[in-house]
Amino acid sequence: MRVTDYAKYPFIEVAKQYVRQSRMMEMPLQEMLQTKFGTLVLEHAQHRIRCALHGVKKVPPFTLPLTADHELFSYHLARLLVSCATYNRSVVTKFVAYETERTYKAYVGEPDHMKLELQQQFGFPVASTRISVIDYVPMSVGLKKDPKFKLVNMTVAGGQVTMPADSTTDIFKARIRHQISQGLPIDVHPDIRVLLTPVITDLFAQYQETVQTDYGAVTESHFPPCIATLMATVKRGESIPHPARFALVTFMHEIGMSDTEIAQLFSAAHGFDLNTTMYQISHITGKMSGSAYKMQMCDTLKSFSICCANDNPLCAKVSHPLGYYQAKNAPDEKKPEKKTSPKKRSTGRAKR
Repeated sequence: MRVTDYAKYPFIEVAKQYVRQSRMMEMPLQEMLQTKFGTLVLEHAQHRIRCALHGVKKVPPFTLPLTADHELFSYHLARLLVSCATYNRSVVTKFVAYETERTYKAYVGEPDHMKLELQQQFGFPVASTRISVIDYVPMSVGLKKDPKFKLVNMTVAGGQVTMPADSTTDIFKARIRHQISQGLPIDVHPDIRVLLTPVITDLFAQYQETVQTDYGAVTESHFPPCIATLMATVKRGESIPHPARFALVTFMHEIGMSDTEIAQLFSAAHGFDLNTTMYQISHITGKMSGSAYKMQMCDTLKSFSICCANDNPLCAKVSHPLGYYQAKNAPDEKKPEKKTSPKKRSTGRAKR
């Protein structure tokens, strides 16, 4: 493999070894970032994170000239940066999702002999449909939304899991995701954290501004009737069924509320336990699985008896709760005249 390959697959062991042996690693980080090389590495590391947070289509392409070393080091610096975002784990989640897709796109364009070598580097079975249980279990975390990927539903014999022919791509991407997510977030040295935290804080603030541009600042009076009713119920300390909790959490996550803010909504419930609630919320919002669930359509909510539109005229014009919220936030002249779904956003979240 060449350095150009390391730049495309910076998480493989030979690439990490190349970085460790570089003379740049002999410098203190602050000193390295002040060099011409380090300045460009930092610029590109920030670009990677912007792509992860906003979506590639919303971020202007990086136009400064890069060498393979720049790209390789920018990946490892980006890992340090997202690890400093302790106030919001979604930064790490989105970074892992972006790098997984970027890696897989590069992989599918490789010649067959390179694909075989990369499969070995990724720790994926070569020319085999079986993978050890020990390797399968940790990487299957991001696949558990689909029951068919649960270990109890897989064919297991002799400590090996047989991969269904129609699922090899999903499992392979899960392996890439697992490789990239290993060690994240990094336990960053306090001095380095002081150096890098302002950078990632600024990047995340830009992302939050984008969320508010799409949906505006959280305005409870603009919530659709279904969400407003659920909100009122939980604020009274009353319990709501699982489909209703799912709808409430996904809606709040989509409009930009943090997991902690969402958890606070349920704090009035009898027997409220913060750790349990945060665990459940993080599963829905993707902090644990690597991809977030999407808010369901109005028709789905109706099937769960969550919809309470009655004769609400705006509900009659939209097909999604987020479409209602966007319409309420929009100027009067932009109110929808026919059924609409919410404006698509490039958030890196997987579809449900």
